[in-house]
Amino acid sequence: MAEAGRIFVGTPAARLDPISGEGAPFAIRTAILAAAVLTHDGPAAEAIDYYQQRILTSFLSHLSGCQTFYADAFFLDADWQLELRKSGIARSVLEPVLRTSDGMAPELRLEGLSLVAAKETASG
Repeated sequence: MAEAGRIFVGTPAARLDPISGEGAPFAIRTAILAAAVLTHDGPAAEAIDYYQQRILTSFLSHLSGCQTFYADAFFLDADWQLELRKSGIARSVLEPVLRTSDGMAPELRLEGLSLVAAKETASG
């Protein structure tokens, strides 16, 4: 999602199921959020942590939606059942990361095209 000197947006940030149709909106959302991170007046680490938490939250939501859809649509297909099990494993690995980081996540929010402290607005 981010590393020294780079912020990944769209598919490099998180690979979404192409059938879901969420790729283009995700790319736009991550680009807007990355721009806000790059122009954030506060500590860079705080903004990058916020970015990574938002991407992880979005990806977990996407994964949950895919699991629900594919479980209903392909419940009899053994190959899809294997994919569903893999998705479940991915969620079980990623969800604790989000919960662990949640208490340490910066108190920021996106307002317009800017990151602001959660308790204030961009106008002051």
